[in-house]
Amino acid sequence: MAPTLFDRGNDLRVRVGLTRSHALQLGITKAILGKVNFEIIHAYGDSHARVFAKIKNLDLLSRTLLTSCVIDGATALGMANPNSNTNAMPIFKHNLSKTSKGSNILFHLGEVDCGFLVWVRAKNNSSVALEMDKSLNSYTKFMENYLDTMRVHVSSVPFPSIRDYSSWGGLDNARREVSATIEERTGLTREYNNRLRDWANKVGAVFVDTEPLLIDETTGLLKDDFINLDPFDHHYDPEIYANIIVKALNQLGFR
Repeated sequence: MAPTLFDRGNDLRVRVGLTRSHALQLGITKAILGKVNFEIIHAYGDSHARVFAKIKNLDLLSRTLLTSCVIDGATALGMANPNSNTNAMPIFKHNLSKTSKGSNILFHLGEVDCGFLVWVRAKNNSSVALEMDKSLNSYTKFMENYLDTMRVHVSSVPFPSIRDYSSWGGLDNARREVSATIEERTGLTREYNNRLRDWANKVGAVFVDTEPLLIDETTGLLKDDFINLDPFDHHYDPEIYANIIVKALNQLGFR
């Protein structure tokens, strides 16, 4: 079943795993599948969340169905801004409003923040620490809206795969103004994930932790296996990353 594609501007692409009619069908299916111990996860995220469609297409989970709402360029910080360039927050809210109570929802955001937004905003009379706080607060407060009605999951933020943005031509050179080294960006991402993990433990959300599977403890950086063969693509190798996400979900009981 092909995802629905909505165009909302030149740079924004929204991919929703189900059309409205299929969503109605899913509601019927969910009632049936519940009797045979199936689970459904509704994933929401930026372009890195395409991994959930990859998992579905490769049929890597035999007893868990996945739907996904992917908005290119969506940020954790933008979860507090209904007028962001991507319009991600109202789109996510609209889709979540149609999701049944008690459903598994999973958020996969933060790479744009840790890899770009925090560093750029910190240059403008701010600091990296303050901008990370703003991003985390926006993200967690948004997710807290669903703690009482949904089973909230949040995945660890993907680590940087591009060593030097100053010489990287991907994303139309959009990240060239970031001078932070890959070590600094990785360190920020690890701190961000630590704080997400602590928040999840505190409020009763579930942290989907891929960090131990992604980081080379010798270098402290992303393992080379995950780096995309396309040097202009900062997303991980899709099939390898799909298997990593599945391992993390398996550890939480999803099969």
